[in-house]
Amino acid sequence: MSEVEARIEIEKVEGVAPEITKEKWKTKQALFFKLEPIYTPEWKKDLLPPLPNISIKPISRPLEKTFVIDLETTGAWPTNSRIICIGLMNISEETRPVYQFFDEDEKVLLESFVNFIKKELPSKLVGWNVDWDIMFIFNRLAAHRIECKELFKVDLVDLMDIYRRGTFKKVTTFNKPNKLDYVAKYILGKERLLNTREILYAWKRRDMDKIFKHNIRDLLIIGALYDIALYVVGKKEELIGVEERIELKRGVE
Repeated sequence: MSEVEARIEIEKVEGVAPEITKEKWKTKQALFFKLEPIYTPEWKKDLLPPLPNISIKPISRPLEKTFVIDLETTGAWPTNSRIICIGLMNISEETRPVYQFFDEDEKVLLESFVNFIKKELPSKLVGWNVDWDIMFIFNRLAAHRIECKELFKVDLVDLMDIYRRGTFKKVTTFNKPNKLDYVAKYILGKERLLNTREILYAWKRRDMDKIFKHNIRDLLIIGALYDIALYVVGKKEELIGVEERIELKRGVE
């Protein structure tokens, strides 16, 4: 039998208890009552187990951090070349801040880059032939004996493959990969500042200002191409401030 108790009080009509008839019973008008709860006495409350001390906190989904990455190097192969500059642009923020890592000592450059990755913990890296970027960085980290497990847990988005295949999905295709120069000029009507030979010439003269400007322009071009790719496949919800960049030319002048 349930321990829940209630006191039933029959409502009187003009001092007389309502007559219970068959018709009233069928229409549920036989009884007029209200329930009055009986509260647990204090002595019973002492017998109840104590409530657990639970603090409830709202659960928030961690924000994704997506960065565009671009390298400037002295050659195509890490075995006989070095990194001149690593550029990152945080496209998860509306202001799209740019971070550049450079030092005459490549080990110092890589240590600064690794410390940034361990601090920011990006969830996604977007690049043009980004597999090559990561391969080059991996080999240079190995040459200097620098550890960065966080970098190799990041999802990679290769825009060269996406524009070659026409999809974000992994599919087999015989289309040749396009160069960033050609796609930037065709899609954006913009050109890169320097070619490979000009980058090496600027490096020999230590004209770092020109190399930094070239690196920033590449980051902006890659970011704009990523915006367009997301827009075309209907992933506008991943764009930050898409209304301001719908022409996708801001900063790429």
